[in-house]
Formats: sequence, structure tokens, C-alpha cells
Amino acid sequence: MTTHVLPPQCVVPTTVPGASGDAFLASGSSPTVHVIGLGKVGRALLACLDNEFRVVGASDRSATCYARDGIDRAAVIARKRGRGRLLDDAGARAVPLRVAVSIVGADFVVDCTDTDLASAGNAATQALAALDSGTSLVFASKAALSGATSELLQPSRRRRLGINAVLGGTGRALLDELDLLRRRCTRAVLVPNATTTCIIREIERGASFDDAVASAQRRGFAEADVSADLDGRDAAAKLAIVANAVFGLGISHERVTRPSLTDLDFDLLRARHGRGQTTRLVARIERDAIALRYEAVARGSTLAVPQTRVVYAYELGAERRVHVGAGIGARGTAEAIRADLRALCAGGQ
Repeated sequence: MTTHVLPPQCVVPTTVPGASGDAFLASGSSPTVHVIGLGKVGRALLACLDNEFRVVGASDRSATCYARDGIDRAAVIARKRGRGRLLDDAGARAVPLRVAVSIVGADFVVDCTDTDLASAGNAATQALAALDSGTSLVFASKAALSGATSELLQPSRRRRLGINAVLGGTGRALLDELDLLRRRCTRAVLVPNATTTCIIREIERGASFDDAVASAQRRGFAEADVSADLDGRDAAAKLAIVANAVFGLGISHERVTRPSLTDLDFDLLRARHGRGQTTRLVARIERDAIALRYEAVARGSTLAVPQTRVVYAYELGAERRVHVGAGIGARGTAEAIRADLRALCAGGQ
């Protein structure tokens, strides 16, 4: 078995030394996967995918590594950790991703790239084109879904789409119940951001803000750049996705008024904690209103989820559907992606 890379300005594969190995274990009729984005989540996905799937491609900004019988996942992970790039030439211009995706030709393309909401429109355009060409897509990045929620979730496309990781491990449940929720849901209440929950928990216990953020980063709840969590962008994007998917509101994350964690009174957070309450970043959605704010919640409330979980609750009159997700951190996100791949292989919804 030989692993190849698509180098700059070239569509003819060339051998990459030292990147072959265990792929024969996953050969045969296993569904094939192409992982795009090899940061923490992409590498965690490569590590957790077993012989149930055959990873035939892995892409970063510099190149695409691929092999028909399956790439050596451990070698790709080691290369990224050691060098930071699949291709050493830092000044090189990589083959366009659409070309790489076409050449690799995997059954499933998994987008593990960092969410760049500024490029949501472009990401959505590419995703729609891929789905309409017959490619199945699984997202960890929120960009494409933020750019075209309603279009991507049309029934003809939905059966080839996975969004479990986008909503912290609850996206699969949302798609399974989407038609029901669209008919009957009157209100959705979400606690979609685990990073702020982790930071608040540390502050409640007496930690300084800086120490609380550092703890969230060490424990894998927060990235090195935690700004999207602190200023509410991450939660606003998820609120907009649910508002558009369930209620058809057609709003952008930019229209969501965002509270900043740094503006909170930390003494108040600790005082609430002493009274048997806690604080969560809560998104509320109705057909004519949306809100995102930090709220005091009782410790026994559904909304008082621990830092290892997110919750998406949907009210259907007297009935309530509660989706709790554990797709937190790199490993949890990778497991949420794997659940999507399995569901899609089994026939999806």
C-alpha cells in the first residue's frame, strides 16, 4: 500500500516517504472517509476511526494525503504534530480542495476545519454543490450550516448530511425529529456552549477569570483562542442554526445580540452558587423572538447541565423533547462525528 499527497499545482499523486502502514486492516468494502482539517478534532477523528471505516484521504491547508487502500492514520497524526503541515514547503500553494475531494472520491467527506463564520457563504455554496453531486458530508465546522441552514436541510439533501458535532452531539437527534419539531415546536431553550459552563463552574468555586479560562483550555473544553466562546459568537451561531432549522426564521448569527462573559459580575455568580443556583449561557427561541443571555438557573434544572454536556430542549405544547449531547472537546466531537457516519451508513433518517 502506498500513501500519496496532492502537492502544490499538481494533480498527479506523488509518494510521501514514511506514510504507509496499517491500512490493509481496513481494506475491502468498508465505507471510505476523507477528513478535511487536521487540527485537534481532525486528529482525534483519525485516532478513533477503526476498521469500521477506511480513511482514504486527509487534508490540511498544505496538501491532501490519500491512498486507495487507506492511509496510515498514525503516520498522518505524527506528521501533523511534528511538522504542523502535511507538506513541508510553507510557501507552496495547495491544490484546490474541490480538486482533492474529487480525486480522493471518498464515500463521506468530513469537515473538521475551524469554524470561520466570515466565510459561511462560501462554505455553504461548496457544501450544496457537493451534496447535489452525490457526496455525503459530515460537519464539525458550523460555517456551511450557518450560511445556508434551510437549503442544506432540505429532505433531498438531509439524507446525505451529518450535523451531530455541530450541535455538540445533538445534531443527529435534531435531524431525526426535524419534521416533527417544525410542525409542533413552540419554543426551544438551549445551553449550547460548554466552554462558558466550564469557566463559570471554576469562577463559582473561587477561581479568577484567567485561571478559569486556563483550566477550561487544559481540560480540552476551550481552544487556545477562546474569544468565540467568551463573546458569544459560538452560541449565537448555534442559536441561529436551530432558529432557521426548526422555525424557519432566516436569521444570521450576526443579528443575535451577544452577551460577553467578561461583562458578568463574578461576585454575583459566586453568590448565586451559595444560594443553590448556578449560571448558564441560555439561548431562547420562539417563532417571533430570540434571546441569548446569561441566566440564573436552579441546580436541579434541565438547563444546569455539567460542563461535559450541552442541552437542546424543544417544547411541543405539553410535551418536551430534550436532546443532551456529549460532543465536547476534541474527543467528544470526534465521537459525535463517528455517530453520524454510522447513522448515515445505516440509512440515516
